[in-house]
Amino acid sequence: MKALPKSKIWLFAIGQLGWAMMSGLISNWLVYFYQPDETAIEAGQILFVPQGRVILGILTIIGCITAVGRIFDAVTDPLIASLSDRCKSPKGRRIPFMKFASIPLALSTVLVFCAPVGQVSSINVIWLFAFVMIYYLSITAYCTPYNALIAELGHDQQERLNISTAISLTFIVGTAFAYVAPMVWGALEGSMGRVPAMRVTFAVMAVFAVIFMMVPVWTINEKEYVHTKPSEGNALSSLIKTFSRRRFRSSRR
Repeated sequence: MKALPKSKIWLFAIGQLGWAMMSGLISNWLVYFYQPDETAIEAGQILFVPQGRVILGILTIIGCITAVGRIFDAVTDPLIASLSDRCKSPKGRRIPFMKFASIPLALSTVLVFCAPVGQVSSINVIWLFAFVMIYYLSITAYCTPYNALIAELGHDQQERLNISTAISLTFIVGTAFAYVAPMVWGALEGSMGRVPAMRVTFAVMAVFAVIFMMVPVWTINEKEYVHTKPSEGNALSSLIKTFSRRRFRSSRR
């Protein structure tokens, strides 16, 4: 297998820049958007979901949805990994997943912030729940194969270190882009209002994120750099085999 050139390493790393932007928007602005403080409300932020601890007096709507999303993410991680391992596409085992997950990831990220009713409504809660779940599924479908490629594209410790260094930098840059979103929507607020300005900002960032996430899809031929054979097993059978081994069971005690 060919060694991945430095130029390809950076093209691969650009994919991380894209998904880091989308992850940054959710992690930084989801709670801010749906549980605004008094300053944000005075600036024109709309309340879309019930506020305060409304679920058994313990959890907020946002807290419950994000908690379920994390559990859903933990369940889908091994499933996506298994599907990717068993993929028999002529394009490889990882690139096809990255290709088809890019647009759903960007679109679901934007739609998380596009609650359809302009006031507190149960419809908004359902909308938010649905698109947060789609977001978690989409980011798993992109990131799990993407991260698997780090070890597969790097044929020795130095190559893997070079890849890890590059993606660390693009992760920081992508997260930084998400942090500066208020500067963008702040410039637009005067002409269209706070909520539309935020949504336009997120949509523009999502367009760039799709382009970034597709760069490794367009520029890296996985088959040239990775020699892997599709796995014949699945997540369930792997778990059964693992827990059926006496040494593994005894090590858990």
